[in-house]
Amino acid sequence: MAISTEGLPPIPKNTLSARSELLKTINEISSGERNQSAADDPAGIAIATELVAEVASVNAARQNTVGAISAIRVAGGGLNSSSDSLLRLRDLALSAASSTLDDTARNAIQTEVNNIIGFVDQVAETTEFNGTPLLNGDAGDLLFQVGVNADADSQITLETPDVSAEALGLSDASVATVEDAQELIQTVDSALEQLGEVKADIGATEVQLTTAHDRASGELISKQNAISNLRDTDLASASTGLAQELVLAQAQVSMRAQSNASASVTLKLLG
Repeated sequence: MAISTEGLPPIPKNTLSARSELLKTINEISSGERNQSAADDPAGIAIATELVAEVASVNAARQNTVGAISAIRVAGGGLNSSSDSLLRLRDLALSAASSTLDDTARNAIQTEVNNIIGFVDQVAETTEFNGTPLLNGDAGDLLFQVGVNADADSQITLETPDVSAEALGLSDASVATVEDAQELIQTVDSALEQLGEVKADIGATEVQLTTAHDRASGELISKQNAISNLRDTDLASASTGLAQELVLAQAQVSMRAQSNASASVTLKLLG
């Protein structure tokens, strides 16, 4: 005997589809990614993949600026040490430019002058960053790649200065006579002016590098946000969807249970 189910709640035909959507939503929430496969959003995944590559490039450029700024600051520290030494050298030359000094005092001043000249040379020879000399002119031009392209807009160049005693005209610094001391004053003033120009160049380069770093950091944040918008789960929306899908699934289970129960009762009555 055939039993008609007319009048009984129909069994939903989309039960498997609803269950699939429920599992998909659960996976989105647990993984934090709204695209579980390439089929979910092919265009979005393609864009996100391209953005990931761009983020890696921008981050590499930003790290280059960090290293470059560090190198610039090391060079600046060396220049400050040399400037301080030259200021002391000028004081000594002023002291020696007086005829009231005896030979003993003048010899003592000359000894300190020689020590300062040696220190200036030491700073020029030993100031380096990762093995690259910064203040003796041997490294030539330093090129910093601060952008993602191979053009001039993505690069900053710094000509490494030579601030050795010889380059500053101080190799033959002497206070043996009043005339020598007076000449040394002028030589030190010229050297200080030269150091000032070098400091200005390095300072300008640091400003360029800092600007490049800030620009790369801003671009990095923008691209990472774009990737997040394309890939990350909208938890608020997903949670709402999950609640709806759970209610739907429970309703479908209840309807099936009622349908089965009705059929069972009918069979018992007939039996």
